[in-house]
Amino acid sequence: MKNELNATSRDGINKGTIFFIISLIVVLLIQLSKITQQKSIESIMFSATFVLLLLCISLLFTKRLPNRIFLMTLWLVFQAIVSVLISSHELTFSYFNKLLFFLATVLSIFFVSFYPLNKITIQWIYRISILQSVVFIIAYIFNMTGSFGIIEAITFGFANPNFTGMWLLHVICINFVYLYEKGEKNERLKFLLILIVNVFQIYFLVLTQNRASYFGLLIFAVGLIMNKIRKNKFYSINELIVAFIPALTVILYFWLNASGRIQAFQILSSTGKALTSRIGIWREGLEVFLASPLSGDYHTVIYNLSFSQMHNVYIDLLASYGGIVAVLFFLFLLYMLKHARRRITSSQQNIAYWGITAVIMASSFEAALVSGSTGMHLMTCALFVLTNHVGERKNE
Repeated sequence: MKNELNATSRDGINKGTIFFIISLIVVLLIQLSKITQQKSIESIMFSATFVLLLLCISLLFTKRLPNRIFLMTLWLVFQAIVSVLISSHELTFSYFNKLLFFLATVLSIFFVSFYPLNKITIQWIYRISILQSVVFIIAYIFNMTGSFGIIEAITFGFANPNFTGMWLLHVICINFVYLYEKGEKNERLKFLLILIVNVFQIYFLVLTQNRASYFGLLIFAVGLIMNKIRKNKFYSINELIVAFIPALTVILYFWLNASGRIQAFQILSSTGKALTSRIGIWREGLEVFLASPLSGDYHTVIYNLSFSQMHNVYIDLLASYGGIVAVLFFLFLLYMLKHARRRITSSQQNIAYWGITAVIMASSFEAALVSGSTGMHLMTCALFVLTNHVGERKNE
């Protein structure tokens, strides 16, 4: 199915584009409400993201969709709901929050991958990202950075510094795509301003002390370097490897811990952030999965474990919804990555794909993408949009 944003650039703005742009504006308002601690506004904006998602999904019923991924997505959604109902002990909205976050991520990525958004979406993604960056800078200047216990990491009002780091990672990746576009157009002043703004975002990410985002930023930096030195060929990691990164990370981490080699990375530890802090959480999640491998135990994860998210997307899905949902999500992610990677015809698209790779790398240690993103999943969707739609010509 052809999904070229350029193909609709001469047409009027369609409804899906309007809804998605409004969703991005809502994300900006969520960020502002977090920083200023306006809980009521945050709640309203959070609810608005679900209303907008329903409007977006309704538009897909008028489109011809690839049968395989459409049926797989329906199965994934249905299976997740069934798994939660099997272990359900209550029927309250707050109880289903985690499930709703997960479904929002899946359906949002599906929407932006197959709905023909207008070209204006690209510029709005850039604008919202730069505005978010400026908001973070202003908050830092006025000492509205928040704090988190003994580790003295900044939060900017978000629940914890790990989530703040993930949010900043998205902003940094989007800004770099914008930066590269201005560089190719030789717009030096805008290039310099975006670069300065993004240096601040990297500094803020460091202040969150979120090691997961450090790893994500590292892999993104590799992508930037490869994009620079291989000008006549777009180098990116195979989608199968990217989709498998969170699982590979767990296997590697357990091996490093068992062999004692993890001590070689002692430089990454700090007060309140032991190198093995994820091991216990992952073990708890895997124990829940092994006790109920097909459907998981959503109730136990929510109420009876040390954390309600397992700090790894696949372990979180295994524990909360069971093996069927985890495998279906892996296949869903693999398909979406392949769908995006096959459309890369420009350096900007390639950088955006590396941004997605960075987010998935960070998701090896944080499960916010599937367990509670408070709008962050829409920035992940923005990276998919940039990968699918930016390119207009081959890089010369």
